Amino acid sequence: MGKLVMGYWDCPYCSTKHIEGTKRECPSCGKPRGQEVKFYMDGVRYLSEEESRTKGKGADWLCDHCGNYNSALNTR
Repeated sequence: MGKLVMGYWDCPYCSTKHIEGTKRECPSCGKPRGQEVKFYMDGVRYLSEEESRTKGKGADWLCDHCGNYNSALNTR
């Protein structure tokens, strides 16, 4: 299995920068990251094996029923 690399995003509500991609809410304002959020790389930080197992891999998916973003590890 290849190593997973941490991606980052910026909060469109409060402009907090460099939020780890594994975080689904902004640590400053608490707003959820929206589907319009763009991820970016800032150097290379590999996730540990434990982080890789618990954080999953693959794209998050949007629930058609409730609009919540879900990990690729979740099936419903």
